[in-house]
Amino acid sequence: MERLAWFGGYLDNLRRRRRAEGGDVIVVDAGDLFQGTLESNASEGAAMVAAYNALGYHALALGNHEFDFGPEGPASTARLPGQDPRGALMARVRQAHFPFLNANLIRADGSPLAAPNLLPSALLKVAGVALGILGVTTEETLRSTLAANVRDLRILPLRESVLREADRLRAKGARVLILLAHAGGKCRHFDSPEDVSSCEHDQEIFTLARALPAGTVDAIVGGHTHAGVAHRVAGIPIIESFSYGRAFGRIDLEVEGKQTKLLAIHPPREICTRPAEEGCVPAAYEGHAVLPSEEVKRSIQPFVDATRDLRARPLGLRLTTPFWRSRDRESPLGNLVTDLMLESRPDHDVALMNSGGIRRDLAAGPLHYGTFFEVYPFDNYFATLEMRASTLRQVLTQHWTQQKAGMVAISGIEVEGRCKEGKLQLELRSKEGRAIADSTLLRVLAHDFLASGGDGLFAAVKEQILSLRIDESEPLREVLVQRLRARGGTLSANDPALYDPKRPRMRMPSRRRPIRCP
Repeated sequence: MERLAWFGGYLDNLRRRRRAEGGDVIVVDAGDLFQGTLESNASEGAAMVAAYNALGYHALALGNHEFDFGPEGPASTARLPGQDPRGALMARVRQAHFPFLNANLIRADGSPLAAPNLLPSALLKVAGVALGILGVTTEETLRSTLAANVRDLRILPLRESVLREADRLRAKGARVLILLAHAGGKCRHFDSPEDVSSCEHDQEIFTLARALPAGTVDAIVGGHTHAGVAHRVAGIPIIESFSYGRAFGRIDLEVEGKQTKLLAIHPPREICTRPAEEGCVPAAYEGHAVLPSEEVKRSIQPFVDATRDLRARPLGLRLTTPFWRSRDRESPLGNLVTDLMLESRPDHDVALMNSGGIRRDLAAGPLHYGTFFEVYPFDNYFATLEMRASTLRQVLTQHWTQQKAGMVAISGIEVEGRCKEGKLQLELRSKEGRAIADSTLLRVLAHDFLASGGDGLFAAVKEQILSLRIDESEPLREVLVQRLRARGGTLSANDPALYDPKRPRMRMPSRRRPIRCP
């Protein structure tokens, strides 16, 4: 949260400069605003909206995690008659001084997902220029949040949704169009906006940009992939600035008559010059020192005060090494989380965790509640799925041969895959190395997001799952915290029982998914 006030300082410097030149600054976000910090989660996103109001945001696109909180109150899904499964989101929409934009999510009956301040697009006048802003969300949204909160929604294709809203905005007089897309890309280098050689070309936002007719939009702000982009693709400048408020992106446009000219695409700008854990130190910007915004600090202070003691609560455990996570391969942090899950439910055989649920690395040092909360901020509950070993093998085979979501972490068994006769064949073994027969009945521990269809992990085997039970007695995160407290002492990521590169829990025939067997 501290970085929001420093970001306000960067904005103050830029606004002074631009307004002195007769221009102005548009401040927008491509979604996933609420999820990830203790202050925001404890207030169901109210802390973030208060900060964005103070920062003077113009618009926000809906992301998949905007649906995570479900109804207002402690329950993450509607459990009582009449409860709105999106009540928390609607409360934030009402709180905001800026519109939430969504042009491609509709209700199952075909009616728009709309409300006062929740719109497909918005038309503003900034520095005398009619500016249109439209928002869309990734086609993964409905399988990347709790299914119960979006069960009555469906998603429209990105291209058609953008074209429809762009036409409407142009007809209403918009001279400049900005697309906010909770869909992203991934690039490694930002030296030249025209050099896309370091970018993964099949990413969703690049595919969309190439599919749009020239002149449809003047700029795109992307999100969802937690990566960086500062490039021009198919003639459209695109920015994306990682995650957790680490950096911000910037596109400079000049409007003269009917012409919109691209002046610059700036690389993602880190807000702090050293890790946030050491205290944020900003760099000078636009020729002046950056000072934190006092207005933003006042807006978030009540939320910081309300969670200060809980954030600082020690867990009685010291990490002697950093614990890193990965979306693409086995990691010490993924293994730790699944081991803790299985420790808490020892009557289960296997634990699975989606890597997208593990949101940050852990630095070495004493572990506190607030730090671990940011590792796993979601209010998920344990889910028990009973299935034959053959069903789990089918689940993992499909998971390895597709790349719709990050690599799952696993505990309780080992998995080895080999290519044979052009097909991937998996073998499941116990931790002692014994083969597990296909007929073996397994109790698989996961959480309600995966069990209810999240990431599509169990989608292909729904009919083969023998039973499913969700335990709503206590959030999974709080159980993990209890297990960490029970461990106490010290913990190292180099412990081979936790993470052994020479004997991984999942041995794949290639380092990256999707696996293709020749």
